[in-house]
Amino acid sequence: MDKLTTPVLVGLQTTNDTDVAASSLSALRLARQITNGAVIAVAMGGQDLEKICTQTGAQMLVTPEQSIEEFVTAQDFAELVVKAVKECAGEEYAGVEIGAVIVSSNAWGKEVAGHVAASLGTAAVTDVTEIEVKEGHIEAGKPALGGTWSTRFALTASCPVLAVTSNAASAAANTDVAGDTSSAASGNCQLKKIAFTPARKVKVIDRQQQSEDEGIALADAQVAVIAGRGIDGDTESVQKLADLLGGAVGATRVACDEEWLDRSVQVGQTGLTISPKIYLGLGVSGAIHHVCGIFGSQNIIAVCDDPDAPIFDVADFGIVGDVSEIMPKLIEILEEKQG
Repeated sequence: MDKLTTPVLVGLQTTNDTDVAASSLSALRLARQITNGAVIAVAMGGQDLEKICTQTGAQMLVTPEQSIEEFVTAQDFAELVVKAVKECAGEEYAGVEIGAVIVSSNAWGKEVAGHVAASLGTAAVTDVTEIEVKEGHIEAGKPALGGTWSTRFALTASCPVLAVTSNAASAAANTDVAGDTSSAASGNCQLKKIAFTPARKVKVIDRQQQSEDEGIALADAQVAVIAGRGIDGDTESVQKLADLLGGAVGATRVACDEEWLDRSVQVGQTGLTISPKIYLGLGVSGAIHHVCGIFGSQNIIAVCDDPDAPIFDVADFGIVGDVSEIMPKLIEILEEKQG
């Protein structure tokens, strides 16, 4: 695969002010795979910067020179990214254009991408599932029309902004023998602090910590086990199956409406968009408002008792049968394999 020669900038999300979110680490891997130039990471101040530098594998980490105490909105972060693009291109790289800006394709990242593109007067695209460099410009692919079509297009605008799914890096690595060992991943990370003050002052007057399982976050999981109407409330078996597969549990809107699983793991048009290596739907019929959230999945496996269910139209592998009978057998087989 061809590569860019210009630097690529990646906007980072962090967790607990010390760790880079898994989705951002994936975006960094992708940046290293598509450029022979420098990879520049951008993070808001207040974090453990030395630790973040170590995690990124980037040549430079850009942060505000002063500690940011206020709650930072997506628009504030976008303004930091824009300033980083202008300062790095003008000063560190003697006017060399930044080749692209990459963020995670989640709600936060999509908002950041829109603001950055509008400020820079360039193009933005979200839910990107594949990237390739051809003749010095980026070609990207993404699902469209509720996931019923796959589209591919060239980004010829200066410094395009891409919000990428978590498996986009894996897809790029499949066509790139260098993978994560490219020269862009080998240098020491330089810390660059720039003058920046958020325009919007947001004060948090109360905060309630959302309960978190110790397992893998659904948005970042390589294996997603999705509960549909057909599980009939048997979430214990769904969770056990996900644990055996090293994955995370998600749900359709119906399963969340029945309060079998929390609304935060709903997948689809009004929930999360996921892109795991393996999607396993249990009792999922495949309504379009759910299917449009899973088209980034590399392999779709479906178990449903209705042979005419639309999920089988998009599945790579399907099992027609009663989920309550098939789940225990799958669990038994996996326990024997891992025993």
